[in-house]
Amino acid sequence: MSPVCSAPCLPIASSYSIAVGFVWSDDDVPLPAVPRSDSKRRRMLTEIAAYREEHGNALVPANYVTADGDQVGQWLYRAVKEWRADALPDEERRPLAALGVSPGPRPRGPRTSAQDTGSADHRHTR
Repeated sequence: MSPVCSAPCLPIASSYSIAVGFVWSDDDVPLPAVPRSDSKRRRMLTEIAAYREEHGNALVPANYVTADGDQVGQWLYRAVKEWRADALPDEERRPLAALGVSPGPRPRGPRTSAQDTGSADHRHTR
């Protein structure tokens, strides 16, 4: 009988990490497999992965800023904008796609403005 893991077991986690573009550090922490010279991209991908882990999706709000002051939301917004314009290189698209980021439109919540309530009480008549 194989042990049951409360978190992803290493083989699953490592194969997922490789697909996402991450490698395992010596202390079993996944790190983006991007050149060290591109430390900002490495940090942003790590933060998007952490956001996804916490929230269950990669729908990072455009105004999302980490405790360290990294503007992950703006960085991701610009990357998706480039992706939509077909200006984002494949090596940058792949890790984003594996994290659940898409260039397609984001889902929208229900409308909440007074105009959309359908209430006739808000109409002015003379």
